Amino acid sequence: MEYYYDKPNRINCAGGTIRFPRGKVFGHGEVDSGQFNKVRETKLLSGPAMMLKLNALLDVRLFDTSYFYGPEDKDIALRLIKKGYKLAFVPTAKLWHKTLGATGGKITPLNVYFYVRNYVLFVKKHADGFELLISILYFVFLYLPFTLLRGFILGKRQHVDAAVKGVIWHMNKRILPPDEEMVKILMRVHLEET
Repeated sequence: MEYYYDKPNRINCAGGTIRFPRGKVFGHGEVDSGQFNKVRETKLLSGPAMMLKLNALLDVRLFDTSYFYGPEDKDIALRLIKKGYKLAFVPTAKLWHKTLGATGGKITPLNVYFYVRNYVLFVKKHADGFELLISILYFVFLYLPFTLLRGFILGKRQHVDAAVKGVIWHMNKRILPPDEEMVKILMRVHLEET
């Protein structure tokens, strides 16, 4: 079970489902009162709290590094399930996670860029047919407009910029710097805005 580091009795993830356009994380934000105290099969693994058998990991060809910064946990979970592996939520395995630790606990241009970029990447890789259509509509009419509007309302032009770059990556990623360089640029932008 994954808890928030700064709220040690509050659950961040107790397994979940992966659906398109959005899945569900069980227990997210809830105080742990034993409601998730049974081992059970799950479709969603908690990224910082997963343990995988080596043969299963090798069978699905390790983590997809094209994500670079999330949602590699969902990706590997779906690939394992498609290969016939079962995933289990084990409540006695506990971890306290500093969410958004790479960015000091704040949503920054780095998060926004990779959230936008990787949502589309994940959908293109895993959704098909009706799921793909629904996910595209969700992204175009809800997810992206909300992200842009939030940036405008909060006066965070850098977040708007990062979201647009996340979309541009799918149109022509060669016009953007590689991931490692993009991380440095977006972290510099974040430090300048604080």
